[in-house]
Amino acid sequence: MTAFRMIYCTMPDPETATQLGKVLISERLAACMNIVPQIQSSYWWDQKLTDDTETVLLLKTHEYLFPRIVARICDLHPYECPCILELPLSDGNSEYLQWLESHLEFPDFITEAKTLASGLHTNQKYGDQPYMVHLEMVDKLVNQFIYLLPSQYHLFAQTASWLHDVLEDTGYTEIELQKRFPKQTCQVVKLLSKHPNQSYDEYYANIASNPVAVYVKLCDRLANVRSSLFPRNDEKLNRYKLHQQNVQAFLNISPFTKIVAEIESLLS
Repeated sequence: MTAFRMIYCTMPDPETATQLGKVLISERLAACMNIVPQIQSSYWWDQKLTDDTETVLLLKTHEYLFPRIVARICDLHPYECPCILELPLSDGNSEYLQWLESHLEFPDFITEAKTLASGLHTNQKYGDQPYMVHLEMVDKLVNQFIYLLPSQYHLFAQTASWLHDVLEDTGYTEIELQKRFPKQTCQVVKLLSKHPNQSYDEYYANIASNPVAVYVKLCDRLANVRSSLFPRNDEKLNRYKLHQQNVQAFLNISPFTKIVAEIESLLS
């Protein structure tokens, strides 16, 4: 399976499809478009079975850009509820895929994540320091131990290091997050966000289902423990000791045992 995607979108007519497609290509969200001028569609709308003639717009892009393509199409599309489908491309000739990637423009997701987190956590404190101090510590640890993760996961861990508290501690929503960041990053952030009625066993078990979430959570915990030792905060340390059994039970998995061992050593 490649990271490239075909986007299937129905449009009212070829002219509208061409206009919208060219906007997406000019903005480097897609590298290529194809238009099927006329298809016959039947669908339910307003409780009525409708028959219509439509146009299909096909776009070739990368999975990381899909959330932004959806948001852009929704901004420009004349339909109230446009059909936008993401179709995975299992393979393709390497020369074409290289060409495709070279004509796409990828946002700096890590910088965007840092900027977003800085704005959302502006008035929040980590002890007596700005909350960004904690996020900077987590980011530093994520990059320090990044060799423990396969390279295809690096971006998701590096963006989640900044975003892992935005759903739980700010008013930012999952839908807003999904419009800006790769779905893998959003999944990690969602797993790291504890719901008020969620037990800690359930919380850690959910995190354990995703290796990137495990990794970021362990870096977050290590940052918290280090901060609680210098200067010493016994109340926080006791809380982390209490939850260390969850860490050992759910997160002490290869290849992250080195981080778990350091946390254990600091808490002993």
